[in-house]
Amino acid sequence: MSASTPFSDSQKWKSTFTLSTEHPPEPPPPHRPALCHPSGQRRRLTALRRQTCRSLGGCPAGQHDVAAAALPRMKRRDFSLEQLREFDGARNPRILLAVNGKVFDVTKGSKFYGPEGPYGIFAGRDASRGLATFCLDKDALRDEYDDLSDLNAVQMESVREWEMQFKEKYDYVGRLLKPGEEPSEYTDEEDTKDHTKQE
Repeated sequence: MSASTPFSDSQKWKSTFTLSTEHPPEPPPPHRPALCHPSGQRRRLTALRRQTCRSLGGCPAGQHDVAAAALPRMKRRDFSLEQLREFDGARNPRILLAVNGKVFDVTKGSKFYGPEGPYGIFAGRDASRGLATFCLDKDALRDEYDDLSDLNAVQMESVREWEMQFKEKYDYVGRLLKPGEEPSEYTDEEDTKDHTKQE
């Protein structure tokens, strides 16, 4: 393996990033090429999870951010892939994405996941494969339900860790439905209990 890692050639990624309760961890910058391969993956993913939105600090809040801040909390529900795509920040100001079969409301991270954001490719989509393979390319997205069965053990571990990170930082909305699967009926009590637990 080359002595140069994806982050070693840039001072921007050498600084001491730490997880913060104020800022959710974000994926790597999109201008990094050739990251969609397993070589050195564990080290890259570990570094990735330590980064925060401070790395892209100073992004001005646009009209979308103002509209997003005014949105009420979303009630618990499940989504098909087609339904999830409606929440891409363009057709709808709310932004959702799925990780490991769980759907999260990432609207408060709209400067990253919104239409103009560097990670907008994940908006309204299942981001599991992209996060697992450290890939911000369209090749990491599937138009059909992705069961992730071809991912290796390290990649699946990464998906589970990302799921936990998103669950800590964003509102969990519901499940991503498999083909033919029926959505669950959630009571107001279940919805309120979950939201209270996250606060």
